[in-house]
Amino acid sequence: MTNERISELINDLQMIVREKNDLEESEKAIRSELFDLFGENQIEKMTAHGATVSVIPEKIYRKVDSNRLKEELPDVYEKYSYEATTAAHLNVRVK
Repeated sequence: MTNERISELINDLQMIVREKNDLEESEKAIRSELFDLFGENQIEKMTAHGATVSVIPEKIYRKVDSNRLKEELPDVYEKYSYEATTAAHLNVRVK
C-alpha cells in the first residue's frame, strides 16, 4: 500500500510539474505579446477582467562596487560608481 501511494504521488507530481512548465511557457509568450502590443500602441497601463497590466520602463541606475569602496576611502563614491540598466518589463496585478 505504501509503495503504491508513493508511486501515485510521484506520478501526480510529475503531471503537475509538466502542466506548470507548460503554463509558464504560455505565460511567457502572453507577456511577450502584451509587452510588444503595449509598446506598439504606446500603452503604459491597462485594466481588464480584474487584472492591471503596466509597462515598467527601462531604468538606468547607479551601482557601487562595495568591495573596492571598502578598500578605499568612502568619500570617493563617484570614482567607483557605474551605471547599470534594468530591462523594461510588465507588471501584472490580479485581484
